[in-house]
Amino acid sequence: MTAMLETERLILRQLRPDDADWLAAEIARPEVHQWLTSPPRPYRLEDARGYIDRVRDCPGYRMIERDGTRCGVVSITPKDGDGAAHEIGFWLCREAWGHGLMTEAAAAMIDWHFDRHTVLASGWMQQNAGSESVHRKLGFQETGEVRMIYAHFHGRDVPVVRVRLDRQSWGDVDRTGLRFARSTDAKEGITS
Repeated sequence: MTAMLETERLILRQLRPDDADWLAAEIARPEVHQWLTSPPRPYRLEDARGYIDRVRDCPGYRMIERDGTRCGVVSITPKDGDGAAHEIGFWLCREAWGHGLMTEAAAAMIDWHFDRHTVLASGWMQQNAGSESVHRKLGFQETGEVRMIYAHFHGRDVPVVRVRLDRQSWGDVDRTGLRFARSTDAKEGITS
């Protein structure tokens, strides 16, 4: 069992089967789905159930909750390329935008990741100012690469700005205003 991560305002826990209805409803919302590359369109309940079945035992996938209310998902997953073995991805429901919740959740996951690893990759769609802002606050640096990645919502390839963060740079991030984990006692490795 993967230990929960807690921050000042959030709990990051494993995904559960009872999250499926919420996931299906939130990812199906165009204002959320437009910024995600992998979920199919339309996104249905059976898609959410399949996703949860695949990832619920993987310690790098977390449901974000604030005061018992689901807000989004953050994940750190194994990958190839970029010289980084892992990549962080995240999204929030529309009602949670603009409150610093994703920066807080991602920071907790990055702390957890850098207990074991030294490099982390990520990216944002070029038009996604919110995701760009979160990445910059967390200290990610552009690699100079923009990849074209297929996004099901758009039905075509979209430009994704590639970024990376290493453990040393993470230690240098100005954490003023960032809310970090009270406890990062989860010491499991990330598995696929």
